[in-house]
Amino acid sequence: MEWTWVWVVGLALGGYAAWRWSTNVRALRRDAQTAQDWRVERASAQDRALALAALRRELANVLIREDPDRFLRVAERARQTDLDIQKADNANRQARRKVLTDRIPYYTDFDIVGTHDHVLYADALSWRSFEDIEQHYLAIVEFHALQHAMEEHWKDLPATSERALEHLREYVRKIKDTRFKRRIIEAEKEYFAYRQGLDEGSGTTILTRGRERYETRQLAVLPVPHVAESRLGIHFKDTDEYGIFSVFYGDDKTFYSQYRSNATFEKETYLDTLGSVEI
Repeated sequence: MEWTWVWVVGLALGGYAAWRWSTNVRALRRDAQTAQDWRVERASAQDRALALAALRRELANVLIREDPDRFLRVAERARQTDLDIQKADNANRQARRKVLTDRIPYYTDFDIVGTHDHVLYADALSWRSFEDIEQHYLAIVEFHALQHAMEEHWKDLPATSERALEHLREYVRKIKDTRFKRRIIEAEKEYFAYRQGLDEGSGTTILTRGRERYETRQLAVLPVPHVAESRLGIHFKDTDEYGIFSVFYGDDKTFYSQYRSNATFEKETYLDTLGSVEI
């Protein structure tokens, strides 16, 4: 009888251990499946965020070339939209997302360029207005911001950031400086072409305080005294900007520089350009 009880208790304990083991195995499998599902959803969110960023980049390249300052204002609006969404309650976010997805139901609808990969963006979007492209850019940002605020797998995939916005501000300055430098160089060429024409007796000098001055409806160019350099002061009338074209003659090399300046050409500000990029 005593051995019978030992056998029964042993069988019960063995059954309990087997049940616990199988339960743990099922739990581990569920946890593994849950982890796998989470990784899949996470990868999907990353892929979708990357696709949205690529579509935004296409539009941004067109907008910033057309008008850097205006695009900066658009990006600042986009950043504010993102911040407003992060502060909003869930009901507000749900309402905003419904309005947006009713208008743009599929990810493919965010692609308004929709052309061959070799076609220039500016050409593909030439039939759309500037305002239309801006609004579509803002819609992409808004959708991304809503996903970031509402979906677990998007939590560390923000639509905008202060760091990116500050980089844009610096980049806009570089674009403007690059274009301004090109204008200064073209003005210098125009001035000396005019002077060369004078040497051939084909023009008339304009004297201002004893210094030769070249002036058209768009610009005015005149020599500016300097202790070490040969300088021209340039006034662009259409934008009311002032620049300096400077030449320094070294022993074996000539150095050319361009600066932003003021109306008296006493101030010089270094131009932070994009190098050899044509824009």
